[in-house]
Amino acid sequence: MDLTRLPKWAQDHIKTLQRERDNAVRALNEYCDSQTPSKIYVDHNESLVEQAGASTKRQFVQSEKVTIEHGNVLLNVATVYGQDISLQWSAPNYRTLDIAFIPESYCRARLVAKEYMR
Repeated sequence: MDLTRLPKWAQDHIKTLQRERDNAVRALNEYCDSQTPSKIYVDHNESLVEQAGASTKRQFVQSEKVTIEHGNVLLNVATVYGQDISLQWSAPNYRTLDIAFIPESYCRARLVAKEYMR
């Protein structure tokens, strides 16, 4: 797009937005690069136009355990006993233990609370 055809105030506004965006991307990259790596992390796919497609930004969690709560299932994933990974699940507040472990394919399964089963 040819910005020179826009009014001066619009050109300045676009330049300001571009500068703010560049600063935000730079700050995000510096934050991600300065983290201490750990065994537990979260990957975020962000469309930052740094490269073709989305950029993957990794956020490390400084812990030996992470808890995920979704769809009335509480899942604890922990690194234990050297190289082992422990999985433990229940309902939030341990209301019921009616949670199904449903294999889907090789190395993949779902945990589904009874009230969401079909």
